[in-house]
Amino acid sequence: MSFLERPEEIYQVLVLSARGPMVVPNQPALIVLANDAALKITGHAMHDFLGLRFAELIHPDDERQTNDVL
Repeated sequence: MSFLERPEEIYQVLVLSARGPMVVPNQPALIVLANDAALKITGHAMHDFLGLRFAELIHPDDERQTNDVL
């Protein structure tokens, strides 16, 4: 199986190599992947970051706008 036949791996490489912060939540909105830039701006270590609810990253003042988009 070639690399291109494994879209999950391509996606993971793209997220992890991005210069800007990227966080990937799953369907119940738990974080399953984050890159170094996201860890740096939040101050979390990867082992603490994975499994957090995505909503925990949103400032209370921005919750309404974020919920409208999601």
